[in-house]
Amino acid sequence: MILTVDYETRSRADLKKVGAWNYAEHESTQAICFASKPRGEKALLWVRPEYADIARTIGCELLSKEDVFELVLSADEVHAHNAHFELAVWNLCSDWGGRPLDPAKVYCTMAQAARCSMPLGLEAAGAAMGLPIQKDADGHRTMLQLCKPRKKTGAWWEAPEKLEKLFRYCIRDVEAEEVLSEALPPLPAAERTIWLTDYEINKRGVKADIDACELLATGVKQYAAELNRKLEEKTNGHAKSATQIAALQEWLVAHGIRTKSLDKAHIKRLLAKKSLPDNVREVLEIRREAGKTSTAKFSGMVRRADPNHGVIRGTTQYHAAGTGRWGGRGIQPQNFPRDSYLDPTDAITAFNHGLDVVEMIWGVPTFVASRCLRGCLTARPGNKLVGGDYSAVEGRVGAWVAGEQWVLDAYREYDAGRGSELYCITAQHVYGRPIDKKSDPAERMIGKVADLALGYQGWLGAFHSMADGYGIQISDDEAKRIILTWRARHPMFVHLWKKLEECAVLAVENPGHRYAYRNCLFTVRDKFLLLRLPNGRALYYYDPEIFVNDRGKKAVSYMSVDQKTHKWVRKGGYGGLWTNNIVQGLSRDIEARAIVLCERDGLPVVIHTHDEVVADVPMDVPASRLVSCMLNKSAWAKDIPLAVGAWEGFRYRKD
Repeated sequence: MILTVDYETRSRADLKKVGAWNYAEHESTQAICFASKPRGEKALLWVRPEYADIARTIGCELLSKEDVFELVLSADEVHAHNAHFELAVWNLCSDWGGRPLDPAKVYCTMAQAARCSMPLGLEAAGAAMGLPIQKDADGHRTMLQLCKPRKKTGAWWEAPEKLEKLFRYCIRDVEAEEVLSEALPPLPAAERTIWLTDYEINKRGVKADIDACELLATGVKQYAAELNRKLEEKTNGHAKSATQIAALQEWLVAHGIRTKSLDKAHIKRLLAKKSLPDNVREVLEIRREAGKTSTAKFSGMVRRADPNHGVIRGTTQYHAAGTGRWGGRGIQPQNFPRDSYLDPTDAITAFNHGLDVVEMIWGVPTFVASRCLRGCLTARPGNKLVGGDYSAVEGRVGAWVAGEQWVLDAYREYDAGRGSELYCITAQHVYGRPIDKKSDPAERMIGKVADLALGYQGWLGAFHSMADGYGIQISDDEAKRIILTWRARHPMFVHLWKKLEECAVLAVENPGHRYAYRNCLFTVRDKFLLLRLPNGRALYYYDPEIFVNDRGKKAVSYMSVDQKTHKWVRKGGYGGLWTNNIVQGLSRDIEARAIVLCERDGLPVVIHTHDEVVADVPMDVPASRLVSCMLNKSAWAKDIPLAVGAWEGFRYRKD
């Protein structure tokens, strides 16, 4: 039997702030109702006993809690949307008090949607696919109201008409989840294994140094208050806080400076101007110091840590990108600043002695705190962390996909200690002379920007964007010369972009037929354009259409979630985008295999980012075991030269 289920709960804990596991364990968390729907049959409902009379008015069959236990635990498959939450409530909520539900029998409709590059929200996914799922905006508002106590009295909302709406909403959800589950293909066995592994890692969590987090959060808050005081003084009261962007922009305009943004990159460019007035420079420097968004993560760590063990759970989202890459959730380790102390213990301790001491010995407190962020994640008591980073994994995979043999050979030579770093080789072609990493750092950085920005058909915008991130200012003419030099040296990449674009167009024009280049295959099936990677996994693009791009050539567009606006929009594909998706997809699969192998080898993974895996292990476990898992390649990847750098220690770091 396939059973679809859904909870509606209430709690004094804020789900968004504390995460699913802390929410489920909170003493105030209660299940209001639980809907279950056997595949093809009518939905069934459990409600709190005191609400049974209200529930009977909607004409749904009511179950006792024991009936629910028997139904769920006897099912062959239990389906839920965002099943992590249902598992957390079922297994951890003291109010529910049931028998454990095995994750191995639980299936997630949100994971199905994610794999097919659909919106993650239940209603949004249904609407995107044109499924008969009716949006219940009123029920949703009622759910948001009843899930937390009333502001004035602290009592639960219990008005009969509101509870009736909630019960109908819960039933509608399981009906919608069943429709969505049937409309989307199930996860293949390999992806199912990855999803289950992801669940275990999220449930396990990573240990945090809560004392350090609280100390740094307090220090940063004090320093921010001082910065805001200075800012108000420097702007004569026009801006009272560094977060008042509009007010700061108005003040800057009055002083002859116009900027569409005050983010890190724009401030960096403005501060590079030698003619900048002193008072404007001081205001921009204050904004830069106060704008370290990473420092806000300290408070987030405290909120999300398990109060009993200091463990932070739920840090990743399975298949958050269409390529399959994970996304960060909660504290989002994927977005931690790269610039960090190898051991921040002394810097953290300095905050005990006041901000004056921190500034005198270590520097600007916000920057010091930001560099301590990684180190606030630690091993469990008596353990250590072992970490491994893939070296230039996208560059290596990209060269393999394109068939750029000289690049693969260069990586192999470098790994063997005989050749130059690839960034230096690229810079050598740009400047026409040998480039050394130590003696030519500026030229080597140009090579790095070129390699990182141009493999996906990047032009001036991509080059300048990457260069800005490294503080490099360069003219359009020089950037064009570098781009054309890079393309001339990488002809197989250029050919790959062209052929992938052609294959995608042919596949959409001829549904059901297959078109491939270098074992990357396009075909259209059931309103999806499928891009089969060389390892057999498929990427999904919904509702493909042909259009004429700005180069006057046929190209393919498709529907997708915009990463900035989160809206369901039509996007245009091109050779560089298909290349990007193939390379990132394969790189993700390499890392996913490593994560699964680590788990099987008894190396509990606690953190992983796009090119990194970190496990929390006993002191006698060598880092080489982690490296072995990361270098254990599938047969399809045997010709990709992979390299992994490893570290070990009590605190998380980036070598």
